[in-house]
Amino acid sequence: MQKLSGLTEYLLENELVTDGVLAQDTTQLQSLWAVRETIGESAGKAGSVYKYDVSVPVGQMYDVVEKVRTRLGEAGLLGQDWEGKMGVYEGGRVLAAMGYGHMGDGQSDSLVPYAKLTSRESTYQCGR
Repeated sequence: MQKLSGLTEYLLENELVTDGVLAQDTTQLQSLWAVRETIGESAGKAGSVYKYDVSVPVGQMYDVVEKVRTRLGEAGLLGQDWEGKMGVYEGGRVLAAMGYGHMGDGQSDSLVPYAKLTSRESTYQCGR
């Protein structure tokens, strides 16, 4: 535990991570994992969710999220001004592209929550 605390401190001090938490016991660990497990369900409250597991080098994790956002924006699918109401997005039906999870092992969970898609939007996202 002391080594992990030292690593966490080093990462925060050197701005390699901007925020984080380290469970102090099994109860906290279970609580943190429960939050992680409900992220997809919570994102689904805004509509539906595409969920992906992505394996890339740790240093490129956030690049995946940025590239997904860029492609969705280029296709006119990414909403710019979400009004906070289910399915009301200015400029597109996709609410966000986000990454979370157990990134330290080169695996990231990625979510793309969206409102109901038209057939054109579905076809573009499938790469046809």
